[in-house]
Amino acid sequence: QMSPVYNEKAVLTHFIGLQIDVTERIERERALAVARQLESEKKLLFAEKEKLLKLNEVKDDFIAIASHQLRTPVTIVKQYLGMLSSGLYGELTKEQKDAIQVAYRNNDRQLNIIDKLLKIAQIDTDKIVVKKRRSNLTNLVRGTIEDFKYRLIESKVKVTTDIPAEPIYANIDRHLIRTVFENMIDNSIKYSTSKPELSISIKNMKDSVVVSLKDNGIGMSKADMEKIFNKFSRTHSEETKNIGGTGLGLYWAKTVLSLHDAKINVKSKKGYGTEFIITFVK
Repeated sequence: QMSPVYNEKAVLTHFIGLQIDVTERIERERALAVARQLESEKKLLFAEKEKLLKLNEVKDDFIAIASHQLRTPVTIVKQYLGMLSSGLYGELTKEQKDAIQVAYRNNDRQLNIIDKLLKIAQIDTDKIVVKKRRSNLTNLVRGTIEDFKYRLIESKVKVTTDIPAEPIYANIDRHLIRTVFENMIDNSIKYSTSKPELSISIKNMKDSVVVSLKDNGIGMSKADMEKIFNKFSRTHSEETKNIGGTGLGLYWAKTVLSLHDAKINVKSKKGYGTEFIITFVK
């Protein structure tokens, strides 16, 4: 506000005014406005987070319940297919037996998918229980290979092993770690070439035990390798478009290994096979 000043002759000589610097007040008000905006956005983000967490919880519960409910009827179907195939209800023609075998294999595939969904539901809801104990790792790997014997023969996969004769022990949950090796071997079979080979080795190091599974399959691109352990991740190419799978096997394997403080790494090149390297700390 300005006030004029006159001399004795009523001539305006100057003005007297008061100037106030309001910069600090403006900055303070601006800061308060920003703080209020941030607080408002924080509340919105928190509400969105709570909503997403609730949706994720509902999703996990649905997968667990649905998988559990699906497993019972699918298992019953498998039992009856087995009884039919064994001739319990009378002799079958070759065509009938062949049809039942196709149904049996697809039923097994369904059970495998359901089991994987149940496992993932356990992980996502933190319900997986790890029961570690001192276990013979060499026997576990050999046993897993033996269980895949007929499938390896059927798929014409040539297997070579470099496994020490003496036992190598590790503190693991045998059941969970076995599923890891099963996933690795299953992957090698699914993505094999016309002359498939699989090399499995165990090395007893000073502070660790290293298990390697190396195949000469179709391999992976760098982009596929970066996401291969993600949930529902699958490689996409002309060679893999007809290969079945859920994209959960490697996600499960890495999660189980992390619960054992173990690591899994992958080396691969498109057209030159893949090697999975699992390291258990002693």
